[in-house]
Amino acid sequence: MKDGPKQIVGRTITSVVVASNDAGPQNQAFLVFDDGTRVEFWGPLFSCAGGVDRGGVEEAVRYAQKLGAEITAVYPARES
Repeated sequence: MKDGPKQIVGRTITSVVVASNDAGPQNQAFLVFDDGTRVEFWGPLFSCAGGVDRGGVEEAVRYAQKLGAEITAVYPARES
């Protein structure tokens, strides 16, 4: 994965744009920030499974691992 996720830490989201397309990329979500920038998440199976959940970094890591995912990066890095 590119460093895009690292670049969104600390920014303020003002809008979210969600798109789908029969051609690639099939599913997209754009986070639009108050400084006029944006970041895109996309993929053929990309979806939002629900709403905003309670819990911070550690809870998100535990949940992802419980589902069998390998954590490849956390921004900002977790303190030991």
